[in-house]
Amino acid sequence: MPAKATNYDAALSIFENHIGLFTADAFYKKVDNLIFQTRYHLFGRQIEPLPGMNIPDNWLNILSGNVPADTYLNNPNKTTYKGFELDWQTNFWYLPSFLKGLVLDVNFSRIYSHTTIPVYKTVVTYDTNVRPPRSIFSIKDTIRTARMPDQPKYIANATLGYDYRGFSVRVSYLYQTNVITYINDLNPLLDSYTGAYSRWDVAVKQNLPMGFQIFLNLNNLNNRRDHSYQGDTDHPVYTQNYGFTADAGVRYQF
Repeated sequence: MPAKATNYDAALSIFENHIGLFTADAFYKKVDNLIFQTRYHLFGRQIEPLPGMNIPDNWLNILSGNVPADTYLNNPNKTTYKGFELDWQTNFWYLPSFLKGLVLDVNFSRIYSHTTIPVYKTVVTYDTNVRPPRSIFSIKDTIRTARMPDQPKYIANATLGYDYRGFSVRVSYLYQTNVITYINDLNPLLDSYTGAYSRWDVAVKQNLPMGFQIFLNLNNLNNRRDHSYQGDTDHPVYTQNYGFTADAGVRYQF
């Protein structure tokens, strides 16, 4: 079943020649049937699979012992996502001399997310009325609260630029806090995260006669890596290094 979201937004924008454009936006989202990943343990016919797992009956008949099954389920509990965003875009046309070519764009978001997911904990009891004693497996439903998966707490962007006739340059910075990618059953120390991320980019272009333009883009100047870890930054899982990239070319507009 697909997840469904109901969104509420309220925004206020103010424009003034010296201030530029300033926008404040508040948002609230309620998510029903959020899809989440979980691990469910099967013990043959002792524990029936959850609805939607679509495990054939003939497979269940041959299962024995503890068989973990990773699956995706719809969350029956409510998930909320709310926060605010501030955005300021301006240029400094009123400054003297060459400074009037400066431009600035700043964006900041604060996000509060919360979800309560069901957790299926395996409980083992023993039937001592038979010899040898027989293990009896059952599932105990409980819950865990956490952030909404794949959502950071803070996002910040800032761009400082300069325009002069047909010349333009932009220096950009991006920062994002960590995001939770997997919510473990019961134990927060085993949650999986993508670490906080920041990078610097530069874009330069120069207009030429007859509709031509040359450009240069420098990406990830600080050679930032993507880090994933479990529980906290002391337990890294893997690192992806995309490295610094650059592309240059000539563009024709007509």
